[in-house]
Amino acid sequence: MPENLIQRSRAGRIPLFITIGSLWIAACCLGLSAGAQTKEKVQSPAGIVYGPKGAYMIEAPKHWVLDNKSGVPDGLPCVLYIDGFTWESSPVIMYAKIASPTYPTIDKFIAFAIREFVKEDPKFYHKELKTGEIGGKKYVIMNYRGGPYNSYERVFYVQMESAVGYVVFSAKNKPDFDKYADALLDVVASYHYVGKTNMPATHLSARD
Repeated sequence: MPENLIQRSRAGRIPLFITIGSLWIAACCLGLSAGAQTKEKVQSPAGIVYGPKGAYMIEAPKHWVLDNKSGVPDGLPCVLYIDGFTWESSPVIMYAKIASPTYPTIDKFIAFAIREFVKEDPKFYHKELKTGEIGGKKYVIMNYRGGPYNSYERVFYVQMESAVGYVVFSAKNKPDFDKYADALLDVVASYHYVGKTNMPATHLSARD
């Protein structure tokens, strides 16, 4: 098992997208407000996810926090979880990423992801929930179920100029999925394309 999955597997959940390492590139997350701060983490109401081919801004839904520190050991510099919990203890979580430049278009990236998931779990379930446009660019929301822990996930994909951004909502079970999954729609409503950036893909530092 990859080292960066150990912490989440001990909690009994590995978000599906983390199990397919080639799907994403390293990125960084700039918190837009200091929010609640401790030595270990920085919580903000909003953040910008940077990659080598683009950047986008999202906001935390009501009763959620955006944290640009806690997920860094897992390669996830922009994570969200329910206020009052932590990245490790929250019953549901979200994280924001940018897809590998190998898959710069939304349809090819989704198709590749589904193929990889089916290889892992032949009974893997996938269904398109919604599609549309944001700022003239296509977006798709997919529902998934399966993987080694039978995770329930909802994923927002959005086409950027030269890359695909995505935000994953992950729950351990159906009751929690049904209760909290619509929070991802609030993230979708907050999405704003920032533009291209020259920031290296391996840069993982985050600032207030």
